[in-house]
Amino acid sequence: MIKQILSGGNIFIDETPIKMQYKEKCKQTYMWVIVGGQGADPPYRIYDFRESCSHCHVKDILSGYRQVLHSDKYGGYKQLAQSKQFIWCPCWSVPQQAA
Repeated sequence: MIKQILSGGNIFIDETPIKMQYKEKCKQTYMWVIVGGQGADPPYRIYDFRESCSHCHVKDILSGYRQVLHSDKYGGYKQLAQSKQFIWCPCWSVPQQAA
């Protein structure tokens, strides 16, 4: 499935923090969600569990990808975008302030 996603013209990716039970307490880990494939409605979704949100995971997941990446403004994506690996479309949303 990752080959199908990487062969598409657009990838949507996000790293979501999740708690993992580790011995006596919870540990911060991450679920990387990667969406893509051919067509207007990307058919593939991959959930890739990692114990950190290290920039090396972005390089590993997106190895060889050269098209358009849609993501948040996480620094790992920015680092690869600056190296001109892909066209980066980060979201520009700003959290609303509490009323």
